[in-house]
Amino acid sequence: MIVLNFDLYVNHILGDLSASGYFFLFFILNFSLIFM
Repeated sequence: MIVLNFDLYVNHILGDLSASGYFFLFFILNFSLIFM
C-alpha cells in the first residue's frame, strides 16, 4: 500500500513538472511575441 502511494505520488510530481514546463514554454513564447 505504501509503495503504491509512493508510486502515485512520484507520477503526480513528474506530471506537474511536465505540465509546468509546457506552461513555462508557452508563457515565454507569448512574452516574446508581445515584444516583437
